Amino acid sequence: MEIVKADISDADIVGYVHSTAWKQAYANVFPVEYLYADTSAKRVKEFEEAWRDERVYYYLMGQKSGYGY
Repeated sequence: MEIVKADISDADIVGYVHSTAWKQAYANVFPVEYLYADTSAKRVKEFEEAWRDERVYYYLMGQKSGYGY
Protein backbone atom coordinates (compact mmCIF):
# COMPACT_ATOMS: atom_id res chain seq x y z
CA MET A 1 0.00 0.00 0.00
CA GLU A 2 1.07 3.56 -0.56
CA ILE A 3 -0.18 7.02 0.37
CA VAL A 4 -1.03 8.92 -2.79
CA LYS A 5 -1.52 12.66 -3.20
CA ALA A 6 -4.74 12.87 -5.19
CA ASP A 7 -4.65 14.57 -8.55
CA ILE A 8 -7.57 15.59 -10.74
CA SER A 9 -7.18 12.29 -12.61
CA ASP A 10 -8.03 10.53 -9.33
CA ALA A 11 -11.43 12.22 -9.01
CA ASP A 12 -13.40 9.00 -9.61
CA ILE A 13 -11.41 7.09 -6.97
CA VAL A 14 -11.71 9.89 -4.42
CA GLY A 15 -15.44 10.27 -5.10
CA TYR A 16 -16.09 6.55 -4.74
CA VAL A 17 -14.02 6.15 -1.58
CA HIS A 18 -15.49 9.24 0.07
CA SER A 19 -19.08 8.26 -0.69
CA THR A 20 -18.59 4.63 0.35
CA ALA A 21 -16.74 5.53 3.55
CA TRP A 22 -19.48 8.02 4.48
CA LYS A 23 -22.17 5.35 4.08
CA GLN A 24 -20.22 2.82 6.14
CA ALA A 25 -19.17 5.21 8.90
CA TYR A 26 -22.61 6.71 9.45
CA ALA A 27 -24.82 3.68 8.75
CA ASN A 28 -26.35 3.73 12.23
CA VAL A 29 -26.32 7.49 12.66
CA PHE A 30 -28.24 8.93 9.69
CA PRO A 31 -31.32 7.65 7.87
CA VAL A 32 -30.60 5.36 4.91
CA GLU A 33 -32.31 7.76 2.49
CA TYR A 34 -29.94 10.53 3.53
CA LEU A 35 -26.85 8.34 3.21
CA TYR A 36 -27.75 7.02 -0.22
CA ALA A 37 -28.41 10.53 -1.50
CA ASP A 38 -24.64 10.94 -1.09
CA THR A 39 -23.35 9.59 -4.40
CA SER A 40 -19.92 9.08 -5.90
CA ALA A 41 -20.81 11.59 -8.61
CA LYS A 42 -21.60 14.23 -5.98
CA ARG A 43 -18.29 13.57 -4.24
CA VAL A 44 -16.40 13.74 -7.57
CA LYS A 45 -17.79 17.24 -8.13
CA GLU A 46 -16.81 18.26 -4.59
CA PHE A 47 -13.29 16.94 -5.12
CA GLU A 48 -12.94 18.73 -8.46
CA GLU A 49 -13.96 22.02 -6.79
CA ALA A 50 -11.53 21.41 -3.93
CA TRP A 51 -8.74 20.58 -6.38
CA ARG A 52 -9.33 23.83 -8.27
CA ASP A 53 -9.13 25.65 -4.92
CA GLU A 54 -5.77 23.92 -4.40
CA ARG A 55 -6.89 21.91 -1.40
CA VAL A 56 -4.87 18.72 -0.99
CA TYR A 57 -6.34 15.23 -0.65
CA TYR A 58 -4.54 11.97 0.01
CA TYR A 59 -5.73 8.41 -0.16
CA LEU A 60 -4.33 5.00 0.63
CA MET A 61 -3.86 2.94 -2.51
CA GLY A 62 -3.95 -0.83 -2.25
CA GLN A 63 -2.96 -3.18 -5.03
CA LYS A 64 -6.02 -2.42 -7.14
CA SER A 65 -8.12 0.24 -5.42
CA GLY A 66 -8.16 3.27 -3.15
CA TYR A 67 -9.06 2.82 0.50
CA GLY A 68 -9.59 6.26 2.01
CA TYR A 69 -8.22 9.70 2.46
